[in-house]
Parts: sequence; C-alpha cells; structure tokens
Amino acid sequence: MQGAIPVLKPKLPEISAILPYLKQIDENRWYGNNGPLVVAFEKRLAELLKATPESVLMVANGTLGLTVALQALEVKRGGLCIMPSWTFTATPAAALAAGLEPCFIDVDKETQVITADNVKKHIKSLNKPVSAVMPVSAFGAPLDIAQWDRFTEETGIPVVIDAAAAFDSFMSGAMKIGRTPVMVSLHATKICGIGEGGLMLTRSADVAFRLRRIINFGFENDRLSHRIAINAKPSEYNAAVAMAVLDQWNDIRAAWARVQLRYKEKLEAHGINCWVKPDWVTSTSNIIVPEQAVAFAQHLKEQGIDTRRWWETGCHVHPAYRNCTVSGELSSTQWLGQSVLGIPSAMDLSASIQDKVCEAIISGVASFKSDARKYG
Repeated sequence: MQGAIPVLKPKLPEISAILPYLKQIDENRWYGNNGPLVVAFEKRLAELLKATPESVLMVANGTLGLTVALQALEVKRGGLCIMPSWTFTATPAAALAAGLEPCFIDVDKETQVITADNVKKHIKSLNKPVSAVMPVSAFGAPLDIAQWDRFTEETGIPVVIDAAAAFDSFMSGAMKIGRTPVMVSLHATKICGIGEGGLMLTRSADVAFRLRRIINFGFENDRLSHRIAINAKPSEYNAAVAMAVLDQWNDIRAAWARVQLRYKEKLEAHGINCWVKPDWVTSTSNIIVPEQAVAFAQHLKEQGIDTRRWWETGCHVHPAYRNCTVSGELSSTQWLGQSVLGIPSAMDLSASIQDKVCEAIISGVASFKSDARKYG
C-alpha cells in the first residue's frame, strides 16, 4: 500500500561514522582475507562479551555460518538434522547445504523453542540416524546454551545454534557463550546490522580453529587445502560498518529499547501480549493475537499499517522442504503461525507513529472481541 507504515525499516551507521574505517582500508590496501579491521572487530567484540579473541569469528553471512559450523563439527552427511519448523528458511537451507536432511519438530508454545529433553524423545522414535541438532532462538530470545553443551556430552550428537537475532542477548549477558557453536546474524534487518554478515561464537578452541579453517578453503598457515571447505570470509568493508556499529552501540540499543518498551507499555495495558522482556532487545516487534494473525494483518493493512507473519506456519510447509522428515505433531507451530504478527519497528520510529499503530491494534482487539460475542 502506498504510504503504508513499513513493518521494518533498517538504519545502519551513516557514511560519516564509517568513513574513518574506510580511510584505514585505503591506507592498508587490504580488502579481505582476514584483514586488520576484521581482526580488530573480532577482538573488540570478544572483549565486550568477556570472551577470548578466538571465541568470536566473523563470517560473510549467517546462513554460511550455520553450514560452516556443521562442517566444522564433522557431522555425518546424509543423516537428519533435528530443528524446529518454527524458524526462518535459512535454518533448513544451511542443513541441506551441509549434506543433512532437516527433521522438523514442534516447539513449546510459550517459549517458541525446542528443548534438549524433547529432542531426546524424538530421537528414540526416528528410524533414521540423527547427525546433528539445530535449536533456534525465537526472534532473539535468550537460550540456555549450557543445556546443549550437556546434550552433546551425553549423546555425542553435535549441536549448532541458530541465534540469528540474539546479538543483544549476548551483549546484555542474558545469554552466555558455551562450547556449542552459535550463529548470530549481522544482516541489515538485525539490531547489529551491517548489511550482510554474521558471527560464530564458541568457547571451544578446537571448534574455533576448525571454523577458521573451513571459511578459508581449508588452509592452515599454508597454501594447501587440508580439508574440503568453502570461502565464507567477510570483507574489510563489512568490518568497517561493524566497527561503526560498535562505536554507536549504546545509542543503538537504547533506541530499540525505547521502541519496544513503548509498545509493551501501551499494548499490555490492554491485555495484548508483545512478547517483550526488559533484559534483551531485538529489531522485530511482535504481538500475539491468538489464531487471528491473518485477520489482524488485514485489519491493520486497511489502516495503512504493514505487518509480517515472519515465519508463516513453519518451514515444513515450504515447497522446498515438504519432502523432509516431520517428527510428531506440529500443533504449537501451527498455532504460532496463526498468532504471531510482526508490527512496525525501527530504531527511529516516532512516538506518534507508534501511538497510531497501538490505537489500531487496540481497536482491532475490541472489534474482534465484539464480533466473537455477537456471532459466538
């Protein structure tokens, strides 16, 4: 719709903030291949996360990061990769790229994630070998990485965590780096957006070494490929934007927090679940309207407000993945797909626009309740 309020409007650092780092690139004449800005960004972020420099690895994008991590863990090709269907399509795409078959399971309706105990139950009922598990942080919410460290110790099954939107969950301390490798996206739509890019986080020195080898053709301090690998390295230009983001991080986070907490204050007073917590911030704003997301999206569209059902009703319904294994019922995934709705979000979203969105949502809830009483 012409003039609609967009559901998400990214904002990266302005040219003036990036320019000092671009000048460094000009001076260094080093544009890729683990250049000085990439190294500086990894070191700086590691310090902020209170981790060793080896624990933080920058990659060209998050999807490649997931694939590289599966390769680094030397998963057995041809096996199943258990994951939630309630995720973005990059999750199964990465598993397929690593030679695995996605196996979709349901999530908990309240937390929107899978758990190690639930995965163990599914493994017992599957008639195919399980090569890996890929839990997903729902929209950046913190995950308990320690449970997945224990899961691998107990079962021997490798785990890679897709925490694409969880940059602030780590920065705020709500989520802690463990041995299990975690991918965090730096896509423009994320809270730490640089355009395209990603991070791999792990406290395992061995996994970190293998990750660095695989993103660079399998090289090990020489020009020989010691194993089959790919090129997933970021450029210095990616790192230049990333450094500018870290320069502004406190302001960026505060801006996103203001938007999300305003939604929480305005909407939850009317009983509308914003799925917002004070200890972590992300770039998407979602409301939960039980089994009314489609109707609500139409209601808001008519008032010039764009929305997004980010994950539709799960990856298992995508044409590309319809032949993949599904284990058990996916009732929570179905419910979430019909209930979770993304509403306009931007770090510079004005209070007046937010109020307009809130008024439309509140009036929609009242109208839908009235219709339910009328026809119920």
